[in-house]
Amino acid sequence: MKHIVVIGAGPGGIAFAQSLGKTLSDSEADITLLEKQNFHFHAFGSLRGMTDKSYIPKLFVPLNNIQGNVKIKCGANVTSVDYDSRTVSYTILSPPTANSPPHEQMELNHTSVLEESIPYDYLVIATGSSYSSPIKPSETDSNKLQKLLLQTTENIEKANSILIIGGGAVGIEMAGELKSFYPNKKIMLMDGNTQLLANQNVPRLRVAAKKALENLGVELFLGHRLSDASGHMSSHEFETKSVITDHGLTIKSDARILCIGMRPNVALMKDQECLDGKFIKVKNTMEVDHPDDKYNGVFVLGDASNHPTPKMGYWAMQQGKHLAKAVAASLRRGKAFTAFSGPSESGEPLLLSLGPEGGLTNLPLFGGIVLGNFFTKRMKSKDLMAGMTWKNLNAKMP
Repeated sequence: MKHIVVIGAGPGGIAFAQSLGKTLSDSEADITLLEKQNFHFHAFGSLRGMTDKSYIPKLFVPLNNIQGNVKIKCGANVTSVDYDSRTVSYTILSPPTANSPPHEQMELNHTSVLEESIPYDYLVIATGSSYSSPIKPSETDSNKLQKLLLQTTENIEKANSILIIGGGAVGIEMAGELKSFYPNKKIMLMDGNTQLLANQNVPRLRVAAKKALENLGVELFLGHRLSDASGHMSSHEFETKSVITDHGLTIKSDARILCIGMRPNVALMKDQECLDGKFIKVKNTMEVDHPDDKYNGVFVLGDASNHPTPKMGYWAMQQGKHLAKAVAASLRRGKAFTAFSGPSESGEPLLLSLGPEGGLTNLPLFGGIVLGNFFTKRMKSKDLMAGMTWKNLNAKMP
């Protein structure tokens, strides 16, 4: 029986583990999913959680009913991977037991930190990326994270003018959420590129998104970056302040929301020869790209890899499903791993929510077709896919 270990219960890790767990029986493979949080954070909906307090509980999806032949260890913080011995080491909190010392049993909140390790035949690194919290929080305590989200919504509520830094999908959706819940606030968006969605192959959607934001009353500052005089911005800011762009423009706001700066989580790869700048180098099969045999059967999904696929949750899920089929075929029939192609050259599918009532969708057909509110609301905007995520994890949404 083969041991398959997955690190990270984000979109890619869950898609892989569940897909493979539904395919392989427990006599064929032992599948273990390690996740540092005790829940799946529904990052697709975090922007709405920053504007609508009632949505916050929907962001925390329990993992105890994950489907298929999968063992999940929540609260498992992976500390290292030994690629030579093919072992993953992690720490995990353990509550006191009946055999614990009396003083520990009396402390209801006492937990012990256990150091454990697990061998693997196949390893899937799905550690994703870090982003400005609480868009992608690193906090593992759900109570603390909920308080952070509540504080963020209160800070946004108090601000009369808000500047969004970043004109990619996250920045555009943030502007849409803010204008939907606070139509009278002054919302501004700044990006160093002269076009929105500059890093994605969606030419027609760029034009439609710009027009949609302008119709919502969002003031755009494209081709502008923060100047050195404004200092480095590493997180959201909630104070009245003026910033100066590299073109000498002064922009005053009560809050600044940072929607750029994705940082791949690659700390588990110590070998510099396996790194390409910020990312872990992979083949088109998503296997680590290095000639040493010790990296055979080690794969990287989503944001942490340098695979050319767009760094978005949807594509991480598609990679996970593809890899699950490839691993199953390798185990059962000895087939070689197959390449993951990603979006076609004609464009990529992209759904942009602009609040609960709609948005824009790019379909990669005939050079790109842009659909509007009706389709986008039905597919994404109404609940930002929370219902689908809870159902997929066999959980009942509050």
